[in-house]
Amino acid sequence: MKVAIFFLMTTFIATKGYAQGVIDVHSHLISPEFVSALESEGRLLDEGFPLPKYDVEGHLKWMNEAGVETSVLTLAAPQPKK
Repeated sequence: MKVAIFFLMTTFIATKGYAQGVIDVHSHLISPEFVSALESEGRLLDEGFPLPKYDVEGHLKWMNEAGVETSVLTLAAPQPKK
């Protein structure tokens, strides 16, 4: 099913040039404060892999290139306890 959805989306984007007015509802903000809170709790690898670095400029560049108008940012797992 995921392959079919991916195929339909890429076909649509290819025929229209690029997506316009898209809202990305699954983006994670991984701020230095968030990483510091997890580090102080010894929980940086709770998900089994290191968290990626977050870069505001890089995210905005990606949004512009992909035609994403709005990104909904949430904190990545795991959540700090404090």
